[in-house]
Amino acid sequence: MEPKLITDGEFQKLINAVHGRDRLIIELLAATGMRIKELTTITKGHVDLEERVIRLNGHITKTSEPRDVVLPEEVFDHLEEYIHKIEGERLFPISTTRARQIIHKAAIDAGIQSSYKDGGDGRTLYKVSPHSLRSYHAVRALECGVPLNAVQKQLGHKSIKTTSRYLEAGLNHRKKNYAVFHL
Repeated sequence: MEPKLITDGEFQKLINAVHGRDRLIIELLAATGMRIKELTTITKGHVDLEERVIRLNGHITKTSEPRDVVLPEEVFDHLEEYIHKIEGERLFPISTTRARQIIHKAAIDAGIQSSYKDGGDGRTLYKVSPHSLRSYHAVRALECGVPLNAVQKQLGHKSIKTTSRYLEAGLNHRKKNYAVFHL
């Protein structure tokens, strides 16, 4: 299945619809490509501010493999400031369900949320979700020239084939956007 993608404009509307911790949650998901469970599980100890990476232990990753997630410049200062303000070890002491609610509400407030499919089990699937932010990260990274194998490592995919689907997704997305282009 092709990943659901949000545009750069929609992403800007999304992050402009929230502030503080909730904005940082959305920014980190889009900037790092982390899975929602990884984000809601990380602690201050996982963040290496000197190396500018989040070191994910194998017990919190989907593949059970540890990986270092690069922190892009755009979110580094926000994260560093946030870490120094919070008490407790967990960065985001909320459930994955609560994080999903934050993203869903922000997308509604931004006017960009839409359903695209019935999940078959009674759930409605929405365009803006934690996974669509992960997809946004992958497509943006590839469009910016990040090598496919580097994106694979950032996302924690075991197979390069899994990561390569974002190449085609990015092309299909551009084709759809270019449908309105005229000389």
